[in-house]
Amino acid sequence: MSDSLDRPRATPLMSGEEDRLALALVAAGMVGAWDSDLVASRVFGDANFARIYGVDPETTALGRPIGTYVAYIHPEDTQYVRDAMERLYNGAPDFSAEHRIIRPDGVERWVFSRGRLTHDAAGMPIRFSGVTMDVTDRKHAEMRQRFLLLLADRLLGLGDPAAIVQTAVTMLGEQLGATRVGYGEVSPDGEEVDLHTVYASSGEARGGVLPLAAFGAANVALQRQGRTMVHHDVALEPGGEAPIWATLDTRAVVAVPLIRDGQFTAALFANHRLPRTWSSAEIGLMQDVAARIWDALRRARAEAELRIANAMLEQRIEAALAEREAVEEALRQSQKMEAVGQLTGGLAHDFNNLLASIIAALELMQSRLESGRTADLTRYIQGARSAADRAAALTHRLLAFSRRQTLAPQPTHLNSLINGMLDLICHTMGPGIRVTVTTTDPLWETLVDRNQLENALLNLCINARDAMPNGGCLSIEAANRTVDTTEAMARELLAGDYVRLRVSDTGIGMAPEVISRAFDPFFTTKPTGAGTGLGLSMVYGFVRQSGGQVLIVSTPERGTTVCIDLPRTRCAEGAAAAPAPAPAPRLGGGETILFVDDESTLRGLVAEALADLGYTTIAAEDGSQAMAVLRSDRAIDLLVTDVGLPGGMNGRQLADAARMIRPDMKVLFVTGYAENTVLSHGGLAAGMAVLTKPFTMDALSTAIRGVLAMG
Repeated sequence: MSDSLDRPRATPLMSGEEDRLALALVAAGMVGAWDSDLVASRVFGDANFARIYGVDPETTALGRPIGTYVAYIHPEDTQYVRDAMERLYNGAPDFSAEHRIIRPDGVERWVFSRGRLTHDAAGMPIRFSGVTMDVTDRKHAEMRQRFLLLLADRLLGLGDPAAIVQTAVTMLGEQLGATRVGYGEVSPDGEEVDLHTVYASSGEARGGVLPLAAFGAANVALQRQGRTMVHHDVALEPGGEAPIWATLDTRAVVAVPLIRDGQFTAALFANHRLPRTWSSAEIGLMQDVAARIWDALRRARAEAELRIANAMLEQRIEAALAEREAVEEALRQSQKMEAVGQLTGGLAHDFNNLLASIIAALELMQSRLESGRTADLTRYIQGARSAADRAAALTHRLLAFSRRQTLAPQPTHLNSLINGMLDLICHTMGPGIRVTVTTTDPLWETLVDRNQLENALLNLCINARDAMPNGGCLSIEAANRTVDTTEAMARELLAGDYVRLRVSDTGIGMAPEVISRAFDPFFTTKPTGAGTGLGLSMVYGFVRQSGGQVLIVSTPERGTTVCIDLPRTRCAEGAAAAPAPAPAPRLGGGETILFVDDESTLRGLVAEALADLGYTTIAAEDGSQAMAVLRSDRAIDLLVTDVGLPGGMNGRQLADAARMIRPDMKVLFVTGYAENTVLSHGGLAAGMAVLTKPFTMDALSTAIRGVLAMG
């Protein structure tokens, strides 16, 4: 017996440092030593080995069958241990395995064993000696750490408190193998708890609002102190007499409280329907999970509060911006009314003069006709026509300023435009002003109304001439340039390529305050009667309508430079301009025209004029009358309609409705300005054209023949 008892201690397990470490651990009671007699098939172990396996030390020291200890190995780890032994018998230097055992008392433990074989002279293994260490605490700590890392990773991406609790308790319930895991929130008065059971192994979740008193005074007092409540079997322990356990079908329970600002506010609980010994590792895991749930909930609620605060801040910012916009709009409206006052004052003055001329001419014609004197009628007619033409030109300039004139843009080379106007400009400047032209080759094309650009250039040249009463130099330059983002933002442009038309003079220049008002309508520094003050405003409106910008640089007594930047078009370089259409014949061929306009006088005059030209005319004052005609069986070759019609249907809508009834209907729009409704949905469709008011009968006849000739 003495030899058997001494055998585990005397067996050399390893050599050198390993042997000394093993002996130190054995001496400290941390490692159990064992020695297996393979011939007798018995295992001898010391007291530490017996303690680890939960068996009697004396019996262990006397030796027990090897099969007894093999039976303690956890069924799921049996094959793993057999494989390790197989490697040892096949020549591995030692045995090393970490596995679970189930002790006779039913407790599961993790052990780490290491040993070596001893062979006889013939090389046959006769002894298997080694040491075993209980590593349960370390394994539980590792598994606990892995679980907590996984839990933290799952909770990190969650912002909904309900989802946080659901995820955490489900993972905890599966980890513990508990019957039920949940989360309870204590009411503000501290009298009730709302149990949110979100995990149940049987799929049956129980919960609801329950009085705290139902859990027993001792248990509630323990929770209010922030201490974890643990019952391995509520039927046998103090505090287990609480009636709630039967209601919840519970025999074992753990509840971790949350104390916030000194108040018991919530608890994480786990229970089991059968008695269960909760290990310290399981209780610690629940406490760690509870702490992470509290942290995740606090983060989620803080983020929710932050989102609400940001939303409120955005609302306040939006309100402040809206208030600022309202103030700015009021300021713009005030400035607009001031501009309208200036505009209407100057406009009324000029129009009164023109209307006076027209009225006087008409009165004289009426007087002469009544008295039978017709010799001077032509002179009066020419005078009235001249005044009307000047009124139309004034209106045209106003529309250009407001950027609502009807434009006919086409790819244009500034070089050819300047060269084509050079003789006119030189004659306009007179002998005292030297004209120089500088152009770039190749020069990009720009998409612009050529006639309007010619008028703008001529207007700038005339202003330059008037600024040089004693002679000087006029420079005209065309060049390519690229506008970067910084300049584009400062000048209200889009970044990109532009073609610049630059007109410079060596005249009297302009002061800064004059430059700031140069584009205002009716503002002029010229003497009364020498200018309308609409020239530069017309240039500005036309350029802005074309997608460009105007820049004035001037110094008093040193001259002025006006730059017009127009966006580059990607049309083919050097593409020939479309040939001008051949003049249309003046007389019609008996076609039927539906003419729609709300001005009765104009309807009558146009109907008479079209009749003289050989057309049959049907007149309507609004869309509803026109639609009645269109729905009839009458043959109609062309619809001529004003864009701005009363009655809820504008000219564009009328044209679209007409084509629903008569798909091949051709349409000629007449308008006083470029209304957006005409150009909506991508512009004009095939078989449509626009004629700008006021128009002559020749212009109307030409436009009608052009539309009728469309395929």
